[in-house]
Amino acid sequence: MQKRRSAVGWGLVTLGVTGCGGVAAEPGTTSRSHALVAAPDAGSSESVAPANGALLAPSSCDALLDALHAELFARTRRQADRAREWPYYGVTPEVYSGGLASNTAPSPEPRGATPGGEAPGMAVFDGGDSFKADRDHLYVLDTANGAQRLVVIQAAPGQPLNVLATLPIEGAPIELLSRDGRVLVFSRIEGALPEVYEGFPSYEPVFTKVTVIDIDTEGDTAAGTGSSAPRVERELYFEGEYLFARQQGALVRAVIQHAPKLLIDAPVLSDTDILGQDRPQAQIDTQVDAWVAITDASIASSGLDAYLPGVYERQGGLLVTRAPSCDNTFVPEPGRIGPGALSVFSFDLDALDLGIGTPDISVDIGAGVIGTTGAPLPSSFTVFGYPDGIALDPGAAVIHQSRRVDLPDEAPRGESQLHLFELEGTRARYAAAGSIAGYVSVIDRQAGLLRLLAGESIYVEDRFRGHERRALTLAVNGDQLTELGSTLIDTANDGLGAVRFVGDQAYVHTTNVVGPGFGPATAALVALDLSDPAAPREVGRLPLPSSSRLLLPVSGARLLTIASVPEPDESSAHPELWLFDVGPSAPSVGSRYAWPPPSTVIDDPRGLSFSPDASRFGLQVTGSFSSSFDIFDLSGKGLTRIASIEPDNTEPTLVQCLELHGLPTDPDSIAALEANPQALAIELLQCDLDWPRSYVQRGLLRASDAIVLSLSYRDSRWTAASYSFADLNAPPLSQVEF
Repeated sequence: MQKRRSAVGWGLVTLGVTGCGGVAAEPGTTSRSHALVAAPDAGSSESVAPANGALLAPSSCDALLDALHAELFARTRRQADRAREWPYYGVTPEVYSGGLASNTAPSPEPRGATPGGEAPGMAVFDGGDSFKADRDHLYVLDTANGAQRLVVIQAAPGQPLNVLATLPIEGAPIELLSRDGRVLVFSRIEGALPEVYEGFPSYEPVFTKVTVIDIDTEGDTAAGTGSSAPRVERELYFEGEYLFARQQGALVRAVIQHAPKLLIDAPVLSDTDILGQDRPQAQIDTQVDAWVAITDASIASSGLDAYLPGVYERQGGLLVTRAPSCDNTFVPEPGRIGPGALSVFSFDLDALDLGIGTPDISVDIGAGVIGTTGAPLPSSFTVFGYPDGIALDPGAAVIHQSRRVDLPDEAPRGESQLHLFELEGTRARYAAAGSIAGYVSVIDRQAGLLRLLAGESIYVEDRFRGHERRALTLAVNGDQLTELGSTLIDTANDGLGAVRFVGDQAYVHTTNVVGPGFGPATAALVALDLSDPAAPREVGRLPLPSSSRLLLPVSGARLLTIASVPEPDESSAHPELWLFDVGPSAPSVGSRYAWPPPSTVIDDPRGLSFSPDASRFGLQVTGSFSSSFDIFDLSGKGLTRIASIEPDNTEPTLVQCLELHGLPTDPDSIAALEANPQALAIELLQCDLDWPRSYVQRGLLRASDAIVLSLSYRDSRWTAASYSFADLNAPPLSQVEF
């Protein structure tokens, strides 16, 4: 008989991965500092509950394993209690149903200069994308029709566009980041790594691969060709699902989430005897106690590899395994948070020799010195427990974990636990913790204060009646996060659209989505004054016909948004650009620009490109059989479209349509088709659908030109074309296909 492994589980977030033997850390300390709350002694399974929901950092690998075992022992008892109470209905095994944690910082700024001079906050980062440019190169992560490759294009100003190289990418490409000729590509590999990884029952591993590529730029600007092919510098494999990455200069922080490798199963009970009579509770307890004993034995036999995420590097064609690491690993209060995990890895693109490399290197990164076999890992940190979201800015990471609280004779309520980590370069320090009522939607940070939007479900006589949302401010008070003030926001009892913090102001796009036939949707742009953290207040509200997922600050105290506005008969909608005038009082609409239906406009901030001086921006517009990259001027008071660049799509002739469909093209056949208007219309319509047209995918504005990328899905043919700002309506200065 095949031996069964008892399924157990935990979730995890990671800060610095180092060798065993760290010291317990609490808010206000690093992993090498004194502990404010005692960690479990090595060899014991006791755990001291931290104050204010703060995280524990066990002092050694043994203490960490004991803490993880203790949590699973507790969850086993909870399963046992359910089985004793409901022996006739049975208890189901644990199932990991947690989705991916959200990025709860405001959206990163689009590429180009940070418009509006916004003060540093959670949004001032460059995010990953499938298209990037740095210095003299354009990078395209091609995934069209199953492609898995990176295309490198010479794009120096004043030089012809030229494809320098294409590199295959292992796994499904996700996005990339770049800096001065060095590229970081994130890709997803589903399933176990057969060379090194055996896996666990009921666990489907996923790996995030980070490929570091050096683009050899010597000679390419002058001669139009590279002196050698780009070189893969590193290939790293992190166990877990990639969420997002943020870049500030040379510093990159990547967030990876982990599903639990182990889940607790459930006892299978015999609730009746051979006579068909219900067994007494004592016999039920005997069966449950036996299941607890064997499950405890399985838990006790598990090692750190069953909890900590694996990290590997390919060296000399082989995968090198790194042993599980214990320092800077944080554990929540037992039983408080469900299984799940999150890791934050930091890379310095100017010092990648501090990454995984040759053996026997000891380097000071994160909060301590790593002395293990193998070069140090990228600095990181780990927190156990399912994370609902994380917000990053250049100086801090805020992780929030939520739970539903059910108490006797009380309506259910939500509670969010917040953990603040201060970041400096690749170092991280656990600074403070606190909890708030409700579920966090958005987090921002300014001058040491946290500004949040949180929501809570409303119940009246145990019946759900809608949502309540509020804006609140939190201060760091020693090692605790304490609430300073809050104000309720009327979101029409439903949705929350885009949110943007600008200085002491916050702008919230609300919506109440109503189904067809029940009237139009209602929305508003709400302005909040946060200048007094103890008394945030609403200072203005602008009713709008639609909501948006995008709010971007631009020069002149203005906000730019893209909205889908319903037609009067509610049968369809069309996209519009709105430019809001904002300030200390109520916002107003300063300018609008509308496209006719059935146009669509991308509302992902990565799809917008600003010129370096922030005076222009461009975005992708798509119609039924057409697309364009529309460029707008922001130097005046309103929105002025100055160009609409379309791919070079030559309309097919009737003969080309017939050849495309394999139909005869002799004069008699064409004459017969033209004599049948209905058949001709059908053929031309089908040709419109099948003809290999190119559609704009992205645009990039530079100081003197615009580069537009388009793709023909039918034959996976890309085109990159550059246009001069001196005459955007003229033919491209240069273009290249790949």
